Amino acid sequence: MMVKVIGAGLAGSEAAWQLAQRGIAVELYEMKPQKMSPAHHSENFGELVCSNSLRGDRLENAVGLLKEELRRCGSLIMECAEATRVEAGGCLAVDRFGFSAMVTEKIKNHPNITVTAQEVTEVPEGPVIIATGPLTSDALSDAIGKYFGQTDYLHFFDAAAPIVTRDSIDMESAFTASRYERGGEDDYINCPMTKEQYDYEYEDHVIFDNGKICMYKCWGNTYYVGKDVKEELYEFYLEDIDKVRIEFSDNGDIICHWDDDSFPSILDIVEAEGFPIHFKLFKDYGIE
Repeated sequence: MMVKVIGAGLAGSEAAWQLAQRGIAVELYEMKPQKMSPAHHSENFGELVCSNSLRGDRLENAVGLLKEELRRCGSLIMECAEATRVEAGGCLAVDRFGFSAMVTEKIKNHPNITVTAQEVTEVPEGPVIIATGPLTSDALSDAIGKYFGQTDYLHFFDAAAPIVTRDSIDMESAFTASRYERGGEDDYINCPMTKEQYDYEYEDHVIFDNGKICMYKCWGNTYYVGKDVKEELYEFYLEDIDKVRIEFSDNGDIICHWDDDSFPSILDIVEAEGFPIHFKLFKDYGIE
């Protein structure tokens, strides 16, 4: 039997490894390096595009317990994580480049795994595991939707943590400390802000915040709206934020007043996502 695995991220690499270790032939498809998403920067498998932390490693919490279960099941990801571990207090953090390089080497050298560098644009026939995650290409995303009879089904909103070099940090202002008093005293570098710096960042990114609903700039023309700030964030795109006025209705909806003919296309995006947001033209209110 041959099993196809689509995607060589954390889940796909682990799935391929577990099958191969049990004597099952695996054909692993990965679109990199032929095609890279905006978040991808490396050709290696198991690339960590955001934080290099795999979260807590203590048995007292669920994520720590899951890691121990994975270790006992012969997890490839856990083996590579342990081998490339860096100090991070009570968390399991890794050298992101060493980690993904090790995952790639082990996958490519396994006799039961054949790696194909190719974008998959249709759901394959036969036994298949689709493990492309939130960075699924548009073509495969559409194919998955059609396969299940849905066209608007996959939504993912996140932000990538910036990566900086240590020598770019002003250690005259920053300081090292442990996190929750676990691990070494220099596991984490803390970069505090003055009140003036914080206010500047806040005013540069937060468009509106009435304590319950917050709209803020993420990057480029991408903006997020969060209800109660802690809840799920909704993403949408605006060409020119200066042309938008935002009000909050009594029932908590966000009303965006837009002043040109791009209004209908924005409304289509918002309605398709089910946002509690309403766009209206300035001229609807007699505003020139």
